[in-house]
Amino acid sequence: MVTGTASSTTVVPIPPEVAHAICMNTVSLNTLACLARTSQLFHRYSRQKLWHTLPSFVPIIRTMPPDAYRLECNAKPSDPCISARELPAATLKATRHLTSEDLARFLLYAPFVRRIVPRYKDWWSWKSWAPLSADRYRDDDVSPELWEMLLSIWPSHLLDLEVLEYKQVAYIDWKAYAHPLHLFVGPSLQTLDFTVLYLRDLDGHPDDRIKDFTTQDPKLEVLFRLLPQLAPHLRTFAFDSGWGVIARDALSAALCGFSQLTSVKVNRTALHMQAVYHLSTLPALRDLELRLPPREEVVSEVWPSRTPGTFAALRKVVLHAQQLDECIDLLEHVTSPALHAIATHVDKSSSTATFEALTSVISTLPSSTMSLRSLTFVFRRTDWLATEALNLLLPLSALEELVLSGGVYAIVNDATLCAMAQSWPKIRLLTLFQWMDDETPRHTIQATVHGLRYFAQYCPDLKRLDVPLSDISAETLALPAACTTYPQLDTWRPHVLEELHVGKPRLHNEAALAAYLSSLFPALGLIEHCWDDSFPADVTSWTEEDWIQDRWCALQEVYDAFVTIRAQERSWHAERIQSLIDV
Repeated sequence: MVTGTASSTTVVPIPPEVAHAICMNTVSLNTLACLARTSQLFHRYSRQKLWHTLPSFVPIIRTMPPDAYRLECNAKPSDPCISARELPAATLKATRHLTSEDLARFLLYAPFVRRIVPRYKDWWSWKSWAPLSADRYRDDDVSPELWEMLLSIWPSHLLDLEVLEYKQVAYIDWKAYAHPLHLFVGPSLQTLDFTVLYLRDLDGHPDDRIKDFTTQDPKLEVLFRLLPQLAPHLRTFAFDSGWGVIARDALSAALCGFSQLTSVKVNRTALHMQAVYHLSTLPALRDLELRLPPREEVVSEVWPSRTPGTFAALRKVVLHAQQLDECIDLLEHVTSPALHAIATHVDKSSSTATFEALTSVISTLPSSTMSLRSLTFVFRRTDWLATEALNLLLPLSALEELVLSGGVYAIVNDATLCAMAQSWPKIRLLTLFQWMDDETPRHTIQATVHGLRYFAQYCPDLKRLDVPLSDISAETLALPAACTTYPQLDTWRPHVLEELHVGKPRLHNEAALAAYLSSLFPALGLIEHCWDDSFPADVTSWTEEDWIQDRWCALQEVYDAFVTIRAQERSWHAERIQSLIDV
């Protein structure tokens, strides 16, 4: 720092703590690179920030001499259904044999590297981004040959990583297996979260061979075999093989070697029961997401009945299973009083009786009445659940989220909705169906639009409500003046509901429904339905269903107009009361 006039100049050194604070609070990598070139002091702290977190292993390769590698653009997949932006844009390939001297430059930066975290959080969010942003954040890949050369020259314990999150594409046909991550694993590692997408050559589709347990990936086997010894203090472990399962034996054995895990996510490969039982005994396990093994593999010798102290600290559990019975078997052994979220994803169809068995187990959990706040049930091949299926969940007074998703919906009537609203005053998200079509039996849709009044009255924090409603006409909208069944609402205290999904009821008057909904929920930003939004170009050829679709499409605009009018009425009423008070 320079102060004073032209005749007298004083150089005041920048304190190290100021330089450190400047570098640590600088977000732009370009700015940090410029700071590193200004002085030795800024170079030291900027280098720490620049190399603390890497998006992938590519920056390591790029520190090598330019003649050691080349960048080769990847060919686009032959299948037009596969977007090119779903795969790495280019691959780094070796142009000569690597030597230990090629790592000389990276050895200067290696002590500062603590985290390897991709710019995108997971593959699914990456693929759903807009093309421009996806291209912008796509990292290049490293060829298998280059990995093999790096494996031969990599010094042991070079990196002291704390977090390793890594996503890659593998091609079994090319012998392009999982990258040798064991090179970068050490005793300081706390978080390991990696995904290997096994794709077919050329078309980029998932490799069908990993749908069973027989496909082998030697690199993955080595990683799992060495992992407990290399990273004994691992706390967070997540592994995803994309669309298939692989390395089941090695993965199960690896998890049995950890004792300090707090979070485990393995949602594709079903672990052996010995691994599941070992996880149940961990005293610090908080979050668990598992693909459960088939029920025929569960034996009493491995999992004793009603074992005390199992899953004692669990707070969130997500279970993937073929049948609902497999989820029931595990939840019966949860003893944690702090469990606040349960999610089940079931592939095969389940009956109402089986679902009631699940809800019975949930209702008897130690955390059911005080801590349990979120329940999610995803059924892929279930048609509907009877009215009484959710009755056992009514005592869960702390419930904030209840979601039925997939191919399932609950048969509810106004009495059921009343019981739900009164039992769950803290509810914020209630989804009783995901989608309905013409094949849905009309007699199973029993709730009327008046059933929504219960949520407006008893659930002040509700933000999203998905309830299948029966047909809406002038007769069903009429509420008798002397009716005591449905609560009378205070229109001067607007409800905060933002999203409403009503299924596929027939609508005969959009203005009447808009007026009704605006009196209940004046903050609705989205009113969803299951009617198609496309119409024939010729209006004269419209059917009754086309006119119903047109009314639903016009509903939101009419509703917004009613909301504006009611807001003006409340404002006028408030001003009038204030004027009377002032007088």
